[in-house]
Amino acid sequence: MEWAYEGTGKSPSEADFLELHATGTAAGDPTEANWVGEQFKQDREILVGSVKGNVGSGTQIIPWPHNQNGAGDLA
Repeated sequence: MEWAYEGTGKSPSEADFLELHATGTAAGDPTEANWVGEQFKQDREILVGSVKGNVGSGTQIIPWPHNQNGAGDLA
């Protein structure tokens, strides 16, 4: 996220909305939320969403070629 803000003239503290990745794991979700909380800290409310965490990644809906191990296969 830091890279995304470089050169924009904006600061993470100016964000109005955040879309989180939502790993769906007991370790990943709190780690992401805590990091974002520190980086995007501000004196006002900030809206946080997670479409993937609430709807899913879309792999169940949109077929993607996978190899036998389940990994994406672009070749």
